[in-house]
Amino acid sequence: MILPRFARLTRTGGRCVWTAVGILGILRVVLFNVSWVCSKIEDAPPSPVAEKPLEGQPKEVLVDEEPKSLIDDVRNSTLGFEKIFVVSLPERTDRRDRLLLGSKVSGFNVDFIDGIHGEDIVQKTLPANYWKTLMPSNIGAWRAHVNALSEIVNQDLSSALIMEDDVDWDIRLKSILQSVAVSSNILLQSSTNASQSEIDENSESDESRDAMDEYEPPSISPYGDEWDVMWLGHCEMHLPRNKSSGILLQENDETVPQHRFLRSFIPREVTPLVWYPQHTRAVFKDVREGTCSLAYAVTQSAARRMLYQMGIEKLNENFDLMLRGWCEQEDSACVGVLPQLFDHYRREGSAESDSDNLHITGAEGTRLALSEMKPRERGYSPNIRWSVQQNLGKLVKGEQNLVDQYPDSPQRRFP
Repeated sequence: MILPRFARLTRTGGRCVWTAVGILGILRVVLFNVSWVCSKIEDAPPSPVAEKPLEGQPKEVLVDEEPKSLIDDVRNSTLGFEKIFVVSLPERTDRRDRLLLGSKVSGFNVDFIDGIHGEDIVQKTLPANYWKTLMPSNIGAWRAHVNALSEIVNQDLSSALIMEDDVDWDIRLKSILQSVAVSSNILLQSSTNASQSEIDENSESDESRDAMDEYEPPSISPYGDEWDVMWLGHCEMHLPRNKSSGILLQENDETVPQHRFLRSFIPREVTPLVWYPQHTRAVFKDVREGTCSLAYAVTQSAARRMLYQMGIEKLNENFDLMLRGWCEQEDSACVGVLPQLFDHYRREGSAESDSDNLHITGAEGTRLALSEMKPRERGYSPNIRWSVQQNLGKLVKGEQNLVDQYPDSPQRRFP
């Protein structure tokens, strides 16, 4: 099945609706009966952390079922990748304990990659093209991420997810990832068949039906067979600016907060999703302006190229900005998600736990001392509704009254 490059997915009864959208509005509509694409989402086994309606509570906490096909591998113990690595300083036992427990109640396993203090890195080991204005903390973070890439290459892993140790995610992560995987696979195939991606409105021709039949399930990775990077956790990312890039909109996604609650790296910035219906998640190619390397998956081929370019050849920016530049190269196949699936977790109490730097940069570019910031009365995670970290105590006890951080309420405000 070949779909338009700008498309919207909604679910209405027993049918899936794909709508091609462009800068000037609705262009084409394609309706088709329940096919492999939608049936794999709707008929999939329950998530290891059980689903729940928006107004209700989960009936179960853990469900363990064997995956039935490649697309269901997103529900396995490594989320459809071969391994999951977490970059973490050895002394941050607080973060390690939280992330380990959160991953276990969510049904996946992680391996830790020790973080490094920049002061401990010998300068002669840095790339010749080394930006000398970088802070030691930035250099340490760079080396830790490069070590994770090196481990992927060394173990000859087909793919791996790399996460930072202060991330949070929704308890329905595996179901969200399954929808993202379907969208990613369609996007990657549609770019290969771009010349066939134009389907006329309400067309019932044999040519259109033949085009739909050309869509194939993935054969190598549940996320598709031609990707380099899946950037799933970040602080900010822009949507594609023109219709030559692929984008799929997943509507009626109850795991997505309302527009008023969506936040990016710049606190007062309006979400790019404001132009689309509430509770819409976008999956797209042509990743631009990505910030923060909170969670990203790489293939073996990409890890080798990144290890050379970002580890050996140069060190000229913070690691997340180097990842941004790598994804903006023409020969890189990066898939982005907005809103992100992983975001920072900020616990209650002193803000000093937020970072291993003594200062952070504020919204206006000012330097703020963490020790001088007002302690929080409660923790929070931007853009995550059913936060694992916010509900961790309840999840380990098997309690059902979990907290939705951003319910659909005009009175609710961002922390």
